Amino acid sequence: MSKIALTQQVKERLPLENIAVEVDTHLKDITTNPHQVSLSALSSHDLNGGLISGAADAVELTDYVPLGQLLSHIAASAGTSGIQIAPEYDGGVFCSRGATNVLGVMNTDRDFTQNRNVYDWFSAEPSFQQYCIAVQVKLPRNITSFTGSFVWCQVPTDTQLDMEFLLEGTTILSKQITNVPSFAPVSLEASDLATLNAQTWLVTSNICVLFTVYSQNSAHLLLSDFSLSWA
Repeated sequence: MSKIALTQQVKERLPLENIAVEVDTHLKDITTNPHQVSLSALSSHDLNGGLISGAADAVELTDYVPLGQLLSHIAASAGTSGIQIAPEYDGGVFCSRGATNVLGVMNTDRDFTQNRNVYDWFSAEPSFQQYCIAVQVKLPRNITSFTGSFVWCQVPTDTQLDMEFLLEGTTILSKQITNVPSFAPVSLEASDLATLNAQTWLVTSNICVLFTVYSQNSAHLLLSDFSLSWA
């Protein structure tokens, strides 16, 4: 692990999200192909010690070094900003969302063929039974647009997957996924991204991604890695 430190100027418990804009500006200055670094997932940490895991190499904050050197280190390993999570989703919770047709089994498992963790939902009932997985995502203050999203899943006959994006509790996008017989990534279409990008994003905005899984006749729905990227 490479060690790097901070000047006394920024060593006063400054939340990482507060320097997100400065990081972004620095990165745009040093390359003709702007990259961005998402620090939102680390907003609960501060610069008075800890780890920055958004970089390719974790950075241990000790002693003192100019902020510019810290930004350069981040820039050297920067990629597309966003999140990518695998089951069990960080920050995810199970919920019925008021549904009563919830007779089924939800397992978390490992698909060694695909080398991925999965949620596995199935029901032996003759009609659709459902359950939800809700994931809340804190958006960075400098977001300008969503650039892509996909979810790895297997949605065979007698199953269905619904994705909903909720902004501050209000549904802004719904997408139904069916007929995915083999485990594969399903992406949002350009029209879906346009719908998301038509919204007004505030500094304090939280977006909730709600996955509703359906099964009947003992069919298994597999839900795996989810990615959401932005610029």
